[in-house]
Amino acid sequence: FINLVNPPLSPDSLQVHLAFPATWIVNGNLNNPINVFGSLPILNPKTLETSTSSYYPINAQLFFTWLMLPLRNAFLADAGEAPFYIIGMVAVYSILRKYDVNKVMALLSGFLWVLIPSIFKQLRTGSLIDVICAVLFLLVFDTLLSLKLDFSFKNAILFGISTGLFVGTKIINLVWLAA
Repeated sequence: FINLVNPPLSPDSLQVHLAFPATWIVNGNLNNPINVFGSLPILNPKTLETSTSSYYPINAQLFFTWLMLPLRNAFLADAGEAPFYIIGMVAVYSILRKYDVNKVMALLSGFLWVLIPSIFKQLRTGSLIDVICAVLFLLVFDTLLSLKLDFSFKNAILFGISTGLFVGTKIINLVWLAA
């Protein structure tokens, strides 16, 4: 409710997570904007790379774009992380069930995951990608366990999709994937 009645508060939301989708919608294409909120690209003379035009992980921004398209504003995108809280609870439950934890304890642990302070505080900021990254990590781990229990084509595809979404959401996720 807080996110639906208040504008986004985080600088990350305004400079990247909502700015890129807004620019894509206005321009009608997925070209990365060269100038985001007046911050000019920083040219690295050694690699001839600019900071904004080479922006790589865009999976969350694509998700926010889909949420911004119907109303042409950030109203829905500001609460875009909300479904991931539910997906996170289901992922925690699924992981614990694969370790033969009883259903009640697994369910309570899923609810407990949402109450972790660093996860819970994200509810207020809206349109960030930290909870999305955490949930995608849980999905990668869950599908990896599924692949270990039953090495099948279906589980390999699910593992590949969850890994691709995870790595394509934030560049630092490569480190978490390696771990």
